[in-house]
Amino acid sequence: TSMPDLKMPTILSKENTMSAQGSDQTHEEQVHNFEKIVGSFKSGMLVTHNLEGQMRARPMQILQRDSEENIWMMTEAHAGKNEEIQKDSRGCLILESSSQWMSITGTLEISADKAKIDELWSENLKLYFPKGKDDPNIRVLKFTSNWAEYWDQGGVIKQLSFAFNAGKAFVTGQRLNPDKDTQAEHNKVQLH
Repeated sequence: TSMPDLKMPTILSKENTMSAQGSDQTHEEQVHNFEKIVGSFKSGMLVTHNLEGQMRARPMQILQRDSEENIWMMTEAHAGKNEEIQKDSRGCLILESSSQWMSITGTLEISADKAKIDELWSENLKLYFPKGKDDPNIRVLKFTSNWAEYWDQGGVIKQLSFAFNAGKAFVTGQRLNPDKDTQAEHNKVQLH
C-alpha cells in the first residue's frame, strides 16, 4: 500500500501517544515534538543496502532539514554508498542521544546540483572537500523522509519516571515496559 503525499506529518497510529497521566497530545504537539527532536541532531547513521543486499551503516553529517522533512547531506562523487543508492534507493537514518532515539525511513537521491551545494556549503566542509564548494567531486544526498518513529525520554520528569520505574521493576523482579511504566513519548509519524 502506498502512503498518501502529505504536506504536514500525521500520526500513523495512536500507539503509545498518551502520557503516563493519560492525557492525549494534539496532532500539532506530536508534530512539534518530532520536529524538535530531529532538529536537535547534527549527525546520524545512514543505513543503505550494499551491492550484496546486506544492510550497511555509516555516520553522516546532517546539513539541512527542509520544510518538506527532507534531510540533506553531502558525499563524494565516487563514494561506495552512491553505487548502493543507485541500485536500491531505500534507506534509513538513525539518530540517537542519551535520552532520544529516532529512526527515519525514506529514499535517497544523489545530485550534483550546484545551487544546492552552494546553499548547503559551510567552511567546515573543507575538511572533506579541501578544494571548496567548487570541487567537482561534491554530491548532495537528498533523503526523502517517508515516515519516522521516535522515543523521547528527555527532560527531568521523564528521566526520573524511568529511573523510579526501572528500580521498581528490578526490585520486584518484573519486566519494565518503557511505553507504559514511564513518561517516555513514543510516536510513529507519516511524513510523505
